[in-house]
Amino acid sequence: MTASQCVRQRSRPEGYCHRQMLDAIRCLVAGGISWRAMPADFPGWGRVYASFRR
Repeated sequence: MTASQCVRQRSRPEGYCHRQMLDAIRCLVAGGISWRAMPADFPGWGRVYASFRR
């Protein structure tokens, strides 16, 4: 899924899809890796961590 497919109407477009964020968090939990060691095909670790904290 691309970010353009996750755009809501009448709002600012999101930088990343929620699905990508959830997949990245699941990868971290299942793999037991650190935040900075996330694979490159996910959003940046800072963005994923901020989403996780919310």
